[in-house]
Amino acid sequence: MNKRGEHYGIYLIIAAILIFIFIATTQQDKPTPTIPAAQITPNIVQTGGNQQTLGTRNKTADCTMNNWPYPDFDCTPGAIFTNVTVDQICTPGYSASVRDVPESLKDKVYTEYNIIRIPYAFEVDHCISLEIAGSNDISNLWIESYNDSMGARTKDRVENCLHRMVCNKTISLPQAQYDVCHNWTKYLKENGGTC
Repeated sequence: MNKRGEHYGIYLIIAAILIFIFIATTQQDKPTPTIPAAQITPNIVQTGGNQQTLGTRNKTADCTMNNWPYPDFDCTPGAIFTNVTVDQICTPGYSASVRDVPESLKDKVYTEYNIIRIPYAFEVDHCISLEIAGSNDISNLWIESYNDSMGARTKDRVENCLHRMVCNKTISLPQAQYDVCHNWTKYLKENGGTC
């Protein structure tokens, strides 16, 4: 191999190492302390009927995926059904009984997030999952990729785990609702979590 080829190979190795370091340092979870239900409740905004959001929905267009693997919280702060008990969500079939996101609402979410609807590439997902009393309101819906290691399938694993933890009374329902939308990656086994 000539000197030019050797230098090129070294440059590639250095570039790969720098990219790895950049990804590793920017993708780490920022530690978030457990937030007691009393501290979560003041951030809840009444949206009417039996639903509340975990913040204010400030945007209805130009939502971004810059906060990946979390939604744009200005568009999707998360929303819950307020009249649901732990006993109800722990009853088999609860999620199916409340799931109601019409195709027209899914289309609106794709439009707000500026994502072209491609079958089997993305899904409209609940930021706070139905199994822990998340609502079908647009303030709880966002786009998740199927083709990303931190995408829909991985978050589904955490959602199921948090549901079990709520039903086993190892985490409070308000804490699970906040975390599944705002800090779900901390529960992954690969990040030291339990899911």
